[in-house]
Amino acid sequence: MHKFGRGKLGDLVSLLSGRNFETRVFEEEISEKSFKLLKEGVINFMNEYNFSQFVLAIKSAGFVSDKLINSQMTLDFAYTLYLILSSSNEISKTEIKHYMQKWYVLTTLTSRYITSPESAMDKDIRTINTKGFIPFFKETEDAVLSDTFWNIGLVQALETSAINSPYFNIFLASQIHSGDRALFSSSIKVIDLIAIMGDVHHVFPREYLKQKGITDRAKYNQVANYVYLDTQINISIGKKHQLNILR
Repeated sequence: MHKFGRGKLGDLVSLLSGRNFETRVFEEEISEKSFKLLKEGVINFMNEYNFSQFVLAIKSAGFVSDKLINSQMTLDFAYTLYLILSSSNEISKTEIKHYMQKWYVLTTLTSRYITSPESAMDKDIRTINTKGFIPFFKETEDAVLSDTFWNIGLVQALETSAINSPYFNIFLASQIHSGDRALFSSSIKVIDLIAIMGDVHHVFPREYLKQKGITDRAKYNQVANYVYLDTQINISIGKKHQLNILR
């Protein structure tokens, strides 16, 4: 993708066969050039330094575990973008990771590459090549992450019990990025529970909520009532109100 400026695998097959998309005939010169670009692309993709720097950027944004990765396609495009920006002079080398991180979070929040990922990637790559990444990024950010998204769309999306919700994972990643401590712990951090040992538990215990008349599973299991807790702390909470634990 980063070498050919295209997101559809079928186009790669055609280019390797030597197809001229304008004249619709096959040319040996195009085939030879395409195989050369493919070789360069594969080497860039497999380059240990490139991959290590990309992983460093993803983890420093808070995504330290595959538990927090909702879409492989979204991650793939983030690496593609990293390679594109690394080979251009549009952005200074010190800002490449920053913009790639922002794009990854944006595309995760909006599920940009979940439905018809090839078509979406193809369109984005072509637009980046035409407009440049910065103008494209700012236009996209204004369009999909407006106040309406934050005040209405995201609020509605959080009404879910899916632990693998991209919105819940973004929240956890933001806690890790900020170095937040785990709930009810003075020493353990969120990153420790996710990367080493910890499980998702209810902030307000399920049985406690049932006793208070909240019996609808869709309500007491919403992600707003989920949190990563140390297992021993969760056991000590049991069915009690969390305020009792704080006291």
